[in-house]
Amino acid sequence: MVSAQREQLPQRAAVKTAGGALFIWNQPGNNFTLEILGKDVSPNNSSKDVYFKADGVVVQIQCAAITQFISGSIRPDGRAILQAHRDWESQYAEITFGKLSVQTSELDLKSGRETLYWKFDVPEKFKDQWKTRLYLTTINGDYVIVLNGIAKSSAEEDQVKRFLLETMATLKVSDKAFDLPKNPGGNRPN
Repeated sequence: MVSAQREQLPQRAAVKTAGGALFIWNQPGNNFTLEILGKDVSPNNSSKDVYFKADGVVVQIQCAAITQFISGSIRPDGRAILQAHRDWESQYAEITFGKLSVQTSELDLKSGRETLYWKFDVPEKFKDQWKTRLYLTTINGDYVIVLNGIAKSSAEEDQVKRFLLETMATLKVSDKAFDLPKNPGGNRPN
């Protein structure tokens, strides 16, 4: 079982572009790119997760297999999948933060892609670190692509939401893996 899981691990890379960075995620059944736009864009990969800092906004890119949070032979529609993912992810966050009040909006991008935007404020004892965690999710095959960021104030929350939406609007998916840079140097996320 472990070797089968290793084969499914994504290959990831980031390539500097004139407008910021192009992030590439290759995984069987889940190949996509995102443009991380900004004047000052850098990977911030201190863990197994992928983070970018772009003009002061930190965004995390994750993917979750739908089978992690939905079981059974009948697959629900896209909105129900995104809502189930939100519930699963927020239940995990409640282990750290306690009961959360999650606010949700269904958004369609100009491309017609369904997304779910949701957020929660952290309890008072955590607010010295940040105020709100924001998520924007969409489906690619059997996976949910997750962008999330944090805001320390209401003004910053609008900036982070706009950044998540602009980043998700650049999403390109493919049935085939994207070419990875031959010599990415320090640009390959962990």
